[in-house]
Order: sequence, then structure tokens, then C-alpha cells
Amino acid sequence: MDCQRIEMVDLFTDPNYSDIRFECDNGKPVKKVRIYMNSRGCRYSKRKECLMCGYFKQANEFLTSREMVLSFQKEFEKYDFGQYPILAVYTPGSFLDDRELLPGAREEILQMIGATNEIKNVIIETRPEFVTREKIKEIVQSLPNKIVTIAMGLESSNDFVRNKCINKSLTWDCYLRAAKTITRYCNLRTYILFKPPFLTESEAIDDAIGSIQDAFSVGSESVFLEICNVQRGSPLESLYDMGLYKPPRLWSVLDVLSRFEGKKVFVGGINDYPPPKAEASNCEFCTENVKRELIRYNSTLDLSPLMELDCECRYVHPLEQSIELITP
Repeated sequence: MDCQRIEMVDLFTDPNYSDIRFECDNGKPVKKVRIYMNSRGCRYSKRKECLMCGYFKQANEFLTSREMVLSFQKEFEKYDFGQYPILAVYTPGSFLDDRELLPGAREEILQMIGATNEIKNVIIETRPEFVTREKIKEIVQSLPNKIVTIAMGLESSNDFVRNKCINKSLTWDCYLRAAKTITRYCNLRTYILFKPPFLTESEAIDDAIGSIQDAFSVGSESVFLEICNVQRGSPLESLYDMGLYKPPRLWSVLDVLSRFEGKKVFVGGINDYPPPKAEASNCEFCTENVKRELIRYNSTLDLSPLMELDCECRYVHPLEQSIELITP
């Protein structure tokens, strides 16, 4: 069950983009529309930026409230939501940041979604520092009779990995406060980055397993294991070009997932658009098959087909060395 593409555009020139993915909901594969809309951009990327992120190029800091609404509406009107009960709305940064997405635009977008009865589940993303009780209540009240999920990027529950290796500038306490607020009113989804810069393959596996466990322990209803890829224009691209970063093996993704049978752990970072410069892979003989099964896994959360996969390359482990040439 592969994903379907709608209007293949270049996010570097036209930020309006949407596609269809499958997500397991109550044990069944359900179609999900993902809308990437324009905004004034992630506030954090203007000051620093996470090393793996290249989405800052999508933003327009002079965008008006009306232009923001039209950016969303252009994609929203393409779909008959009777066929797509799940809607995820993404901006380059945080849906709850009033500087990035003006409050008037956010209110109008929520009204459009709320008035569409066929939409049953709504997912939005934000950095934890923009989570307030007032904003969460506003969203939930604007979307009656819908399941609301707020997604946050923790990336790693290890402070050093999160803030030194990834450059996230986010404390655990900030994430925890936001998680407690969100779980009082709606569902929490947490993103965990798989194989951040400066970690070996085995270190990345251990970090992901521990971080997923920590995310569930604070009330996450679901977790997305986001496989790190090399986006063009990101700081990580420079590390990759210098030979100081290599994307993970897909087999390592399976090693992490195998620890969470029966849990709502999805996988992101497969077949991303625009295509990354480099992404997770195995050998030339099995990469596409494993990617296809990972996409299928998101629609069922059934690990059995993944665990049956095999290839000679799975047992060939490259020599791992910690990168100490650069201090993050």
C-alpha cells in the first residue's frame, strides 16, 4: 500500500504542497491528507536552526494573514474529505507561533477544518515553547467532534544529543510542561529523530529506543520515529559533504521498531519530498523493498512482515567510529 502524490512541486519555489499517506487508526489503514502551507517561517531557524532542517527556505517573512489562508485553502480544496478522514497541517515551523502564523489566519484555517464534518482527526505541529492552555483550548473548541493531535519534536530525550548534536535549543522541562498541557485536552504525538549528527549507528539505536520509551512515559499517544535524511540547504548537508555524516541503515530502523510491538510507533522520513540529497538505505538489492514495507507498516503497525525481511547486507556491519573532528 504505497503513498500517493498530489501535485509534485518544488518547496524551494512553491511552498504549497500536499500528499496522501496511510496511517493505522484503530487497527485499520486510513488515508491521511498532509498539507504543507506557507508561513513567515520557523522563528528558531532565523536565530540558529536545527542542523538537519532545510525548511527555512520555504518561508516568507512578509506574508499577510490573507496569503497564509490562501496558501492553506489552495491545497485544502483539492480533496473530498469523505475519502480522507485524517488531516495533518504543517508549516515550516510551529502552527501555534503567533509570529509565524498570524492568529487571524490560524482562526480562519481552524474554522474551515471545523466546518468539514468528514474530517475526523486533525494533526498539527508546534515547538513546545508555543504551547499554552489557552491555545490548546482554542484549537479543541474550534474543532468539535474531531480527535485533535498536537505533535512536537523532542528529537531525543537526551539533553546533550538534543541541544549539542541537533542544536534544538529545547529543554526537557519545556517539553514536559507542554506535554502535560496537551494531554489535558487532546492527544500528544512526539517526533524522535533517528541518527542525529555525531552519533554512531549503535549509539543512535540506543538513543532512539530510550527516547521513545521516555515519550510514552509522559503521555504520548503516538510516536513518529523520524529517520534523519540530508536536506539540501541544511547545515547537515555540509557535514555530509565533508564525510562527517552518513544516514542510517534501514535495518537499524527495524532494530528500533522491534522493541515496540503493540505500540503506536510510526516511521517518517521515507520518500520525503522534495527528495533529500541522501537518505537511509541498505544495499542496492533490498533498499526499495524495505522502504516499501516500512510505508506499508505505517498503515497497519504490524511488525511481522518487517521482521521477515532479510538480506546478506544485514549482517555486514561497517566499522563504526565516533566523529570527534568537530565539537558540536
